[in-house]
Amino acid sequence: MHDGSKNDAPARRAADRLRRALGGGAAGAPRLLLLLLAAPLAFGLLNVTYRDAGMVHFPVRAAVQRALRAGEFPFVLEEAACGQPLAGNPNWGFFLPDTPLLFVLPLPVAYGVHFALALLLGYWGARRWARAEGADRFAAECAAAAFVGTGIFLSAWSFYNAGWALALAPAALAAAAKLRRNAERDAAAARRSAVELACCFALLFCAGEPVVFFAAAGAAALRVLLPAGTARLRLRAAALFALGGAIGGLLAAPQLATSWQAYAFSARGGVVYDFENVAHWSSPPSALLEQAAPFPFGRVDLRDARGFAAQAANDGREPYFLSLHLGFAALALAALFLRRRDFGLWAWLAAAGALFSFGSHLPGARALLWALSLGGRLRYPAKGWNLVALAVVPLVAAAAARWSAGERPSARRTALVAAGVGALAAAGLAAAPFDVWRLVATIVALGAAAFFVVAARRGARPAAGVVAATLLVAGLAAAYPLLAAVVDRPLDVPPFDARGGRIFVVRRTHLHPPPGVDDFGHEPTRVYMRRGAAELWPHVGGARGVPYAFDPDVDGSHSKLSAVVGTRVEALDWARRAPELRLAGVSFVVTDENELPPPYRPLAALRPDGAAHLFALDGAAPRVRAATRVWRAPDLAAVYAAHQDPAFDPRSDVALPSTTGGVEGTAAPARIVAARERNGSLEAEVEASAPAVVVWSRAFQPAYHAEVDGAAAVVVPAEGHLIGVRVPAGRHEVRIVWSRVPLDCGLAAAALGLAAALLLVRSGRRGAEGGR
Repeated sequence: MHDGSKNDAPARRAADRLRRALGGGAAGAPRLLLLLLAAPLAFGLLNVTYRDAGMVHFPVRAAVQRALRAGEFPFVLEEAACGQPLAGNPNWGFFLPDTPLLFVLPLPVAYGVHFALALLLGYWGARRWARAEGADRFAAECAAAAFVGTGIFLSAWSFYNAGWALALAPAALAAAAKLRRNAERDAAAARRSAVELACCFALLFCAGEPVVFFAAAGAAALRVLLPAGTARLRLRAAALFALGGAIGGLLAAPQLATSWQAYAFSARGGVVYDFENVAHWSSPPSALLEQAAPFPFGRVDLRDARGFAAQAANDGREPYFLSLHLGFAALALAALFLRRRDFGLWAWLAAAGALFSFGSHLPGARALLWALSLGGRLRYPAKGWNLVALAVVPLVAAAAARWSAGERPSARRTALVAAGVGALAAAGLAAAPFDVWRLVATIVALGAAAFFVVAARRGARPAAGVVAATLLVAGLAAAYPLLAAVVDRPLDVPPFDARGGRIFVVRRTHLHPPPGVDDFGHEPTRVYMRRGAAELWPHVGGARGVPYAFDPDVDGSHSKLSAVVGTRVEALDWARRAPELRLAGVSFVVTDENELPPPYRPLAALRPDGAAHLFALDGAAPRVRAATRVWRAPDLAAVYAAHQDPAFDPRSDVALPSTTGGVEGTAAPARIVAARERNGSLEAEVEASAPAVVVWSRAFQPAYHAEVDGAAAVVVPAEGHLIGVRVPAGRHEVRIVWSRVPLDCGLAAAALGLAAALLLVRSGRRGAEGGR
């Protein structure tokens, strides 16, 4: 008889590994729930479509996928504002480890996996941190569920970059806690912890959210240096922390190098924001009401009378974090068991983060925000709530650890907690507009809190999975409007062929319009967000390769000249815009205006209600052209004046920077014989009867280098923001490339960092073996 036991062995081992990963039995309930939540994202059945995720990051990932599958490195986002840095913008997360999935997976799947991984990483990192702080498995599971179930984490999760950053932060703090503990008792393990910290720091930087990076790095430094110990111990821990930071910098060097390359000439590179910009997205003190009721100011998933109605208190827009609710169940658990000595560093950091989030509403805000924004370079005080979310992990872990140890709260404390939670729920229901969801969510939260109160008072300790799943379910129930607003079926892309030229978009919309502002109807928010694809908002069409000019949402690495010229173009009337748009290669205009004057031609109404229209603009300049007559321009004002001059002919003329004015050369025959564009490069053959300028319709960046017939040539800004290269008369080969020197140096540094990390790990292993 055939014995199938050997054949069944791999299946049994796989099943055993899955059971161990899930925790086995009831302990696996929260992890299984997270996997079920992540599955529709990981299979591309659902995507995060809200705000930047759908309007910016989805098209960018499409551009990355096209470049990678074509065998090109994505130095440039060709579809954005005449071509802008891509890999060099950490906001796009190109160097994160999930990017290679774009080679093999469909775009919606690879995109959804990014968010699925953030959910799982947040849970795993929070659990790991709690364990590193000495919590048992019960406490660690509770802390992880409480963290992932907070409105703060789920709000950040809806951002492509911030979600990963906040999910990675607990893992970095876990490494810091292990480093400090091991520095005292096990030097070999401490070196391995330094490598773990280095990897977390590298990933955090590549996630592209500087505020979370600085918050996590600062908290990790405090965790390493503040605990009591001898001066020698502190010095050893500090040295290992610095070593981990240095190796982390080397591992992130490709991102650091390419970011430095783009940042110097970026719209933000030399910008120091004024107080109004720094303080933008401050949380009003009334935001604290969200601890009494989730979404007390209306539901963010709706845009009717029940929708969000606190724009006035939030700088006229929706809040940065859609929800700040920490959850009645988590608050009840903390209130039942925490003692004064349990608070310490994390309570102070949470209080500081919440206080800082009030931003412009604080006394002395100008001096405070100026100092904490690094002199006007970091914005959005509301991000201080990240520290509150992080503090949930050690505080809930400390409370759950006391429960696990068999402590029982006093009758007085139990009664106060029960009364307090009940009062909060009653106040929330009374203050907020009635909604069936709110009633159900409150009942679920009260049930979870009551379960904890009763079990704690009786001295019972339910299974870790039961408590963690209760915390997670209560948190997700309270966050339903957030999830309903941000999660939808995979994004579609515009059924529009823009191969004839770029699109210029002039529209202003409100995700959550203030009362009285009818911003294109009152569909649910997730339906409203999908208009981006249907109406060709800037960037969104990039998912199908639709190019744009003068994107108004400059984000980090955009060319400063592109931003300046785009601002200038938006200030002009439609007739005077036409020359600038044509020179930028614009053939189509999307606007919410019903009529435009000639030379614009109406093509289609993009919405049945007439709220968006598509116009054609004939005469766009070719993407690569040769000009023999140069209008010398001492400044940008002279460039604009030349373009408006009736004598300026885009077929033969170009405006270039010069210390003097005037016109150089004459219109003479010149043509581009052949041209091949790739991501970050142009190879062209030009034939001109007189000295000429080859103009490439790409946003100027000093990162571009040029050669004419193999000899180095100078790249200059043409037409104020495009790329120009001078060539002599005759037939010549022109090559323009984005310099890859910083990338190559970064890769070499990363290899050095990897070697250092491996060496440190090996020395740690040898030390451990020698100790045995």
